Amino acid sequence: MKSSAFTDGAKGPTLENVVNVLKAHGIEVKSEKFEEGENVSQKLQQWISNQEGPVVILHHETPADYHHVQRGLQTSTVTPLTEFQISQYQICMWAAIIFISVAGAAICAMINMQVIPDSLLYAKFISARTQGKND
Repeated sequence: MKSSAFTDGAKGPTLENVVNVLKAHGIEVKSEKFEEGENVSQKLQQWISNQEGPVVILHHETPADYHHVQRGLQTSTVTPLTEFQISQYQICMWAAIIFISVAGAAICAMINMQVIPDSLLYAKFISARTQGKND
């Protein structure tokens, strides 16, 4: 998304805009524009030392988009995951979560189950146990 506050795709105000605004508010301004090249830092230091009042420096190194791209990682040894690897991971993860949840619910249900003796099962057990002794 581009900023619409400045014209011509600029990322900040131009020197001329700043000077015009300051002059419109009654502030006396001296300005100098230094282009890229040799001895720019020396020229800038000399110009600043010749000034009597406060100095404001506007610096536009590179456009922000270009600067952002340059700051990213240039070399990366990490290969992106394939769609198959992502889907396999998701399937295994959710299957494990569901299995653990169902197993936990079954264990909780068995632990909290009431123990009610079954009369039919108890009767068969007693008859089978006593049948051998009656002979």
